[in-house]
Amino acid sequence: MADLATQDAPFGLNQVMFTPSERVGDCLFEGEEAVLHVMSFWTDAPEVPHPPPDPDGIPASRFCLFDGTNAVVCLKGYRGGRTRNAADMLIGRGGWPRGSVSCSHADGSAPRQAAAIRPKMRAFMRHFTQKLALTLAVALLIAFPAVAAQGTVRASQPKVWKIGLEGPLTGSQSDIGIGMLKGAQLAADEINAAGGVLGRQVQIIPIDDAADPAVGVAAAKAAIQAGLDGVVGPYNSGVGLQTLPLYIKDKLVPIRLTSSTSTEGYGVTLQPMNDQISPVAVQALTTWQKNTSVAIIYDNSTAYTQGADTSLVAGLETAGVTVSANIPIIPSAINDPAVIQAAVTEALATHPTGVYADLYYPEGALVADQMLESGTGTNCLSDYASASVGYVTEAGIPAVQNCPVLGVPAPSDFAGSAPFLSAFEAKFHSAPGLWSPYTFDSVNLLVQSAVKAHSFQQVPLARALYSTKDFVGWTGSATILSPSGNRMPSTVTVDTSDASGTLHVDLDWAAAVGYTP
Repeated sequence: MADLATQDAPFGLNQVMFTPSERVGDCLFEGEEAVLHVMSFWTDAPEVPHPPPDPDGIPASRFCLFDGTNAVVCLKGYRGGRTRNAADMLIGRGGWPRGSVSCSHADGSAPRQAAAIRPKMRAFMRHFTQKLALTLAVALLIAFPAVAAQGTVRASQPKVWKIGLEGPLTGSQSDIGIGMLKGAQLAADEINAAGGVLGRQVQIIPIDDAADPAVGVAAAKAAIQAGLDGVVGPYNSGVGLQTLPLYIKDKLVPIRLTSSTSTEGYGVTLQPMNDQISPVAVQALTTWQKNTSVAIIYDNSTAYTQGADTSLVAGLETAGVTVSANIPIIPSAINDPAVIQAAVTEALATHPTGVYADLYYPEGALVADQMLESGTGTNCLSDYASASVGYVTEAGIPAVQNCPVLGVPAPSDFAGSAPFLSAFEAKFHSAPGLWSPYTFDSVNLLVQSAVKAHSFQQVPLARALYSTKDFVGWTGSATILSPSGNRMPSTVTVDTSDASGTLHVDLDWAAAVGYTP
């Protein structure tokens, strides 16, 4: 479909070129939209000039896009003859064409206006659209009975907005993905119970990337092929660097949960980013733990942990803290404890006052275990990448209490969380995951922005999302910054486990740095 110019102007008749014949070519249905390849048009309006046809008798034309409310007729100028122009006109139902064009005559003169004969043109347009619709219906029934039959089946099915939820639904980080999925599903249930959005219900489409870029690409492509109207996720930045561009290309506006700054600009996020996380890590290591030297163990295989390491080293050096070791590891496919044990041994050999584990939770939990077993009394802190219920499950409560983790407030730590918790537990008969509130809010932000934009189309939806101010949800208030698409204020905290194994904001840290929820 050709783009319409932004300014408003009435059409002059000599901007519209028709032939005194009628032929309708192929029709391609894409979801609800029918894209008509119009070979030529019928007219009985004598005021409309009839240019000479091409040598082969077929005028050059572009596409007409019918979206159920408006028809965008895009006429390319005829090849040959004295008239060469292009017109894009938006025809409302039975109304005067509105919009504007950027065309001119072959001699460079501007198109003349034809306000005096608008009534005739209006009548012509009504007749034209009715005639075209009738011709299309007949052509479909005769030439494409299978398509017509399929359309009948679709018409009997309820229309929904399909919102993908990409995350690690299987694999070593599946507890994160499942929590994300449930948060999105709860949001959709509440939206649907309130009547849906823009005349339709919302359906959440699970997209399992297993925290693996290759798996993610295949899953994203399959979901795109099946049809999506929106997407929330992914969680892993390394996966997002591969899948987010696919969604953008498909004219979607992702609401991502990635934290690497390398994913900035690929849609918007309610998730804290690297440059918001690192200052909290530095403050925790210095103001709270009062470290003078820190050994870092980091995952050198993911975009997020690489970026986090770079930011942390710079922040510690600026704060006057010695980085006694900066140890890269590549986690094994089987999460071999020997890899982690060797890294912890190397880190402690530098005699730091603190060890920082910049690792995802399967490996981060092993570091917490090793640090507890070492009995050295060395401070320990795990990175945001380890923040999950799985960190506590894998490491155990004592190890997590010895090695707190950067994360976000627990679902119950947010002010006003009681009704959200009640609704979640009533639906799933379980407690929400750490990231359930973020996908719950993300789906709601997406839907509220679609209402403001009156559609899920990429440009108006992006405009609405990037202009978000003081959105209020489970995770508190959020304003989206442009052009990064990041959230302010961020929600980074230091968390520890309570006696039941649930992560909550660490109250000692909160008192030391002056944090209040």
